[in-house]
Amino acid sequence: AQGQNWSLHVGMAAGRVISRDGDVYGATVNRAARLCAKARGRSILIDEAMFKQLDPNGRSAWKPVELPPMRGMTETRAYELGSEAGGFVSS
Repeated sequence: AQGQNWSLHVGMAAGRVISRDGDVYGATVNRAARLCAKARGRSILIDEAMFKQLDPNGRSAWKPVELPPMRGMTETRAYELGSEAGGFVSS
């Protein structure tokens, strides 16, 4: 919409999911949702499992970040791609 400022933020996690009736559930989905909630505007947060699946040549664009403990998550390290890491062009 005209005149509105949008701030995209994404959280992604790799792992097993339960698929039922066109929707997905499980710990991986919950982890992705929590990462999305912690992501700053114009950034993407991924978990360690997803980071390990990236091509080694592309990993340098991601910076490690320590997150506060989150319910249901044992890991506190994530990786961020955002405007500070060169992932998005500022407007």
